[in-house]
Amino acid sequence: GYVAPDGTEYAIVGTVSGTSFVSLADPDDIREVAFIAGDNSAWRDIKTFGEYAYTTADQGSQGITAFDLTDLPNNVTIKRNTYQIPGFAPTFDNAHNLYIDTLKGRLYTAGGSRQINDGGILIFDLNNDPMTPEYVAAAPETYSHDVYVREDTLYCSEIYDGELAMYDISDLNDIKTLGTTLTPFTFTHNAWTTDNSKFVFTTDERA
Repeated sequence: GYVAPDGTEYAIVGTVSGTSFVSLADPDDIREVAFIAGDNSAWRDIKTFGEYAYTTADQGSQGITAFDLTDLPNNVTIKRNTYQIPGFAPTFDNAHNLYIDTLKGRLYTAGGSRQINDGGILIFDLNNDPMTPEYVAAAPETYSHDVYVREDTLYCSEIYDGELAMYDISDLNDIKTLGTTLTPFTFTHNAWTTDNSKFVFTTDERA
């Protein structure tokens, strides 16, 4: 979901073959106003930050795609961003999931290549140039299926370890573990907190 400055609502839909932008200006006449083709992928995740949207995909090599939404419904411009992450030889060019802390302007990816930070969280800054996320830090080298951030706490669904892990990210140069908890079938899928951060809810992907 995205609401433009003029109040028009749009659905941004991840498809197998790309990203679809659908205007809900007239609920009785819903129209696709733009489609940006992408590498074929069974999973494409989307989040927004201001008048920008971002996608990552499980398959392909297009990295973090940034979309400028300021000209909707007439046009959507894009930029593909891939990265050489310090300490790792392969190019970072895909991820399962992303989350954006809109208050701090940070983008977090989860579930990338196991050859880069073991598929653990990578952190990017969006404030300087929203179309070119700037790599700033990596969380612990543990594969994370999903990522959520609230204030200075990072919640990682470390699916293969079967646990929800919580980290203090107040200092990105010194990320500290706050605690972990197993989920019932040790295949942790996702997590989200209440608005007051007193409770976190998590699920296990196995029934």
